Amino acid sequence: MIEDKIKHYNRWIDEHTKWAKKYKGLLQTKDSPLEPYTTTLNLFEVTISLSDEVVTQFDQSRKQLQEILRKIPKDEKHLAKSELQQEYSVVQKEEHDLDDLEKERRHVKKDLDQTRKNLSNSRAEKTKKYTKLQAREESLKQDCKKLTRQIKNQQERYRQAQNQYRTNTKKIYQQSQKRELDRLNSMQEPLKNFVTALRINPAKMKKAIQQHDPERDLTSWREEYFSPSFKQIEV
Repeated sequence: MIEDKIKHYNRWIDEHTKWAKKYKGLLQTKDSPLEPYTTTLNLFEVTISLSDEVVTQFDQSRKQLQEILRKIPKDEKHLAKSELQQEYSVVQKEEHDLDDLEKERRHVKKDLDQTRKNLSNSRAEKTKKYTKLQAREESLKQDCKKLTRQIKNQQERYRQAQNQYRTNTKKIYQQSQKRELDRLNSMQEPLKNFVTALRINPAKMKKAIQQHDPERDLTSWREEYFSPSFKQIEV
């Protein structure tokens, strides 16, 4: 709706500019048909001047509104989305690291189970292979304990990241809403300017109308276009 109204005022401004240019040129021409009409000419000039003031205020308001509409909501939506994605990427990283540790522990446990099975099968032989299997079993047990501690620590980091994400997400939404509210509040001034622009200065127009003297202008017209002998002719 606002964009349509801006287009409407753009057309109005363009039409006024062409109209004002045409009549300003006409009024400044020495052979202007209005030249003898001093007070009528003044009324035209005041009207054009007041219309120019309206155009100026419309144009300022139009530019303000266009700037507001240009930035929002695309930039605000993109900004909030970007901030949220950045925050969530931290959670995803911690989750990914936790998954990697758990996968590694499952792999070690599987290897440990197989090693214990091999040990059980070769227990009666007591060979060098048996001794190596025992050493491997102990190593895998230590690896499993280490991974269990790492997973516990990583689970805590993941939990903290989730809590921080919730906190930051709330903050981002609050900031985003504040920026949007500020944007909506900023629309008041240019919209008020549109209304103000419609209030043509009544004092200037009233004065120009009061000073408009058709009889005086008619006298100037007679003096401009008729010889003195015509003044003696009664109409």
